[in-house]
Amino acid sequence: MPAISRPMRSREDFKHDSEFKAYERLLYGLDAGWVIIPNIELLLQNSFKEREADILLIHPEHGMVLIEVKSAFAIRDGEFYKIREDKKLDKDPTRQLQAQREVLTEALLHIDRDIYNKIRRVIASPATVEITGTLPAGYRTIQILDSGKLANIPRWIDELCSIDKRTFFLGEHAFKLILDELCPSADFDNSVEGLRKVAHAQLEQRMLLETQVLESLDINNRAIVTGGAGSGKSRLALAWAQRALRRGDRVLVTCYNDPLAIDLQEQLSYQEGDLTVAPILRHLEYQLGLEWREPEENEDLSPYWESMTQLCFTSSGTFAEQFDTIIVDEAQDFDERWIAVLERLLPKDGKGKILMVGDPYQDVRGAGAQLPNNDQGWAMAELTSNYRNAPHIAEFMKRRFQGAGASADRFPLHESIKKAEVSDLDQMTAVVDQLLERSERASSDIWVLTTSRQERDHLREVMGLRAWDEEGATVVCETVRRLKGLDVPEVILVSLKPISDEYEHLRLLYAGISRAIDTLAVVGSRRTLNTLGI
Repeated sequence: MPAISRPMRSREDFKHDSEFKAYERLLYGLDAGWVIIPNIELLLQNSFKEREADILLIHPEHGMVLIEVKSAFAIRDGEFYKIREDKKLDKDPTRQLQAQREVLTEALLHIDRDIYNKIRRVIASPATVEITGTLPAGYRTIQILDSGKLANIPRWIDELCSIDKRTFFLGEHAFKLILDELCPSADFDNSVEGLRKVAHAQLEQRMLLETQVLESLDINNRAIVTGGAGSGKSRLALAWAQRALRRGDRVLVTCYNDPLAIDLQEQLSYQEGDLTVAPILRHLEYQLGLEWREPEENEDLSPYWESMTQLCFTSSGTFAEQFDTIIVDEAQDFDERWIAVLERLLPKDGKGKILMVGDPYQDVRGAGAQLPNNDQGWAMAELTSNYRNAPHIAEFMKRRFQGAGASADRFPLHESIKKAEVSDLDQMTAVVDQLLERSERASSDIWVLTTSRQERDHLREVMGLRAWDEEGATVVCETVRRLKGLDVPEVILVSLKPISDEYEHLRLLYAGISRAIDTLAVVGSRRTLNTLGI
């Protein structure tokens, strides 16, 4: 994930190519814990004399880095020369940096009395750097950011910040105050949530670039894209739907569970064209002309759905409504017979398309169906990076569940995964209540997810939590199965009741964890915590 730029800049905003190249490589080489302020003008108090800094980096743990960019230079025994000329640079970058450091110190001294010692100095050039003899006094090789180091920014910043690390520590409070001082008109706030929003917006841009490459798979009549949680599968499904509508196709977008279908419907609500968005079983029910009835409490509808699916094969003729393109989200939930039924929703001339996205490891329904593959004539591709979950959550899922890898090593101001061991329903309730009490998020940004209905029903009854489709100001409490495919900033995952099938238990835990965008707490039995290794 790239660093946060305040503000974002393009080539036109820089006087020289070298400055833009250095900025661009830093932007996409540093992680989102860093804030970049390009072209910052530092004005001395009671003076009209300005000191423009090319690039300033700020990090709550690693302090500040002032960077002066030159197109190319040679260092000869501590002095700066033009490349292959016996002529010194018009402006000595060490003197420029020293002046900038003094001005910056004066501006920020009221925030941190020791700010002068928390400002590193770096001289950068994306072109040629020649060093002969000694460096300028007070400079080390790591402070000369040449083309080689610019090509590997993560390694360079780690080496730079490993020197006297404690000396440069700012802390989150000073970090935010400094940003307020230097960027008072920035278009986002310096709070934890403000930084996270920017970081997630940048993740969305990277996900967009990766999934756009796979949109053209819809030239095939049968295509499936797999990927771990957060890899952009739903985004690709939506893009396919938009492309099909632009072609004038009759389009069906379908999935298994109601909440995901409603979410997809909302995201496509502005699209014009012949579009149907519905859960697969409800749509088949409609196609067959069956009347939906509300199930009784705790009624098992499996026999009803089973008989209805069988009816799809025994009914004569084609279904009344046909589609040119069918798009399936969370395809791993689909029984093999349902995929066969989809074929009956396409025109008889064989020109219809079925495009699917799915994550085999999230088969929490236990459908056990094998997704289509190349041998069956399907075009296939895989998404490998997680663009939804904060990296500490994404990396945990990759390590424990072989999920998609994090798209960045670190994230701005993230929290660690919390855990709490409980042995009965009363303990479970007390811990969930405590976690909700301590959370600083709005109730709409928190879900309590359970691996069993018993846990869900108990928490709803005792704590007054609500179902996903109910109105209210309280926190949503649902089973993992119910909300699979959706996400929320904070998740409290509850797994107390034993699940005999270990593989099913793992799938449920994986699906539940992957719903958490930024903050995750696991409340469960010793077996659950041991299973996860946290």
